[in-house]
Amino acid sequence: MKQYVKIFKTLGDDTRLGIFLLLAGGELCVCELVKTLGMEQSAVSHSLRKLEAAGIVKKKRSGKWKLYSLTDFASKDKILKCISKEINLTPALSRGLKLCEKQKVRSNCGANQRISKK
Repeated sequence: MKQYVKIFKTLGDDTRLGIFLLLAGGELCVCELVKTLGMEQSAVSHSLRKLEAAGIVKKKRSGKWKLYSLTDFASKDKILKCISKEINLTPALSRGLKLCEKQKVRSNCGANQRISKK
């Protein structure tokens, strides 16, 4: 029960809930979250750290970039799956995500680029 208390307290913030809902749709780079949310990178990173501490978001490195996704627990838990399916993204978040895809934000920020040494 303590785990759910921590999760629900964490998701009680609209920014963190928005990030959770965005990540329920698939892995995203920090630059995509920053663009979609229209927030500073430091504020997005702070929210991501809280989501990680609650055990519902994980990160992996791709070069110097970090890609975020839901943990296996968050993607399989019946309660969290229900939340992600029943709560829709706001129109602004949906537009922001589509804009990121259209502008290819991830490839422009370098998340998929490898730095070659000469």
